[in-house]
Amino acid sequence: TVSSARSAFIQICELLGLTLDMVKSLTPRAEFIYLGLELLLPSSVGRRELCLRITEARCAKLLGQIRRILEEQTLTSGDASSMRGRVYFYAAWYQESRTYLAELAARQYSDGRDARLTFDLHIALKWFESMLQCETFLVGIRPQRILGDRPIAWLYTDGMKNDPSDRYPYGE
Repeated sequence: TVSSARSAFIQICELLGLTLDMVKSLTPRAEFIYLGLELLLPSSVGRRELCLRITEARCAKLLGQIRRILEEQTLTSGDASSMRGRVYFYAAWYQESRTYLAELAARQYSDGRDARLTFDLHIALKWFESMLQCETFLVGIRPQRILGDRPIAWLYTDGMKNDPSDRYPYGE
């Protein structure tokens, strides 16, 4: 079960002498917030589906920051870096947002002498403002609706069990 897996993980941490902040190590639950993203996990009670969505508080904060930038008509390279990092994850909702992330990246890596908003930056920020208010975005991502009834889902990671060998050229 999830509870026994958590207990085993805590014991392994103790055996290895690793400090685990128990305040941040919450007990298993069907709903939680991680990095400003609300995760609703499938549950046998109520038959909910897996869902990932932005929290209301996070959305309101991002909208406030974007509106402030638009009102002041300035965006420093440091603020562009910060804003790009904040909205980067949510770009998974809409492929089109990559275009607008590029505008934030251009300002992020600029020489920083001019902080005034360009026309393209203004359009990009207006697009993110619109995205953060879009009902489709606010509902969140529901993988079951995207994947349908596929029996297999492929997950990719950069981790591996051991070094590559002749038998397993990419590791086990």
